[in-house]
Amino acid sequence: MNTMYRELREQGGKVCRVIDPRSEHGCDDSRLMSINFFDAVLSGQASAEPSMDATVPWQPNDSFAALWKEFSVHGTLKTHSSPLRAPSLTAKRDATGVHLDWRVVPNLEGGLRALRFHRDGKLWQEIGIDEDAFLATSRDSTPEELRTHNLMDESKEAHRYTLTFIDAGGNESPPSATVRVP
Repeated sequence: MNTMYRELREQGGKVCRVIDPRSEHGCDDSRLMSINFFDAVLSGQASAEPSMDATVPWQPNDSFAALWKEFSVHGTLKTHSSPLRAPSLTAKRDATGVHLDWRVVPNLEGGLRALRFHRDGKLWQEIGIDEDAFLATSRDSTPEELRTHNLMDESKEAHRYTLTFIDAGGNESPPSATVRVP
């Protein structure tokens, strides 16, 4: 890696190296940096040509430099915007109670930290991982605790249900459509 990086830089290549501080060889969330790097370079927003000195860190612009610093310290990027899509929720009653099923599609950079179920407008159940637990943020790295897609409410009364989710940055999604179950 060091040889390739040095040789590319010596030839004027627009390359940047980001090392994940949480792993010795894994790349976990480094794709978040790749996306931002290519956006900056390919959109023409790179503010300077790389130095011929491969020992000098190069970032295409100030915005990317700030992300590089954050990633180099934390090994991920915290999303600063709320999730855009509301989860979907369905509910069906049978003899044992109400079965809730859902689908959540978090933002690529946001990940999934917790699911919040509301019954009759009040928080009823929350399923999630500890705030300090490592959270890879890609959509395909949902924490084990959140991979289930069903929940049972044994209540015999009629209720209204909604669902929201929390991302890695602590942002809450818009609520799902309300589901009424008689």
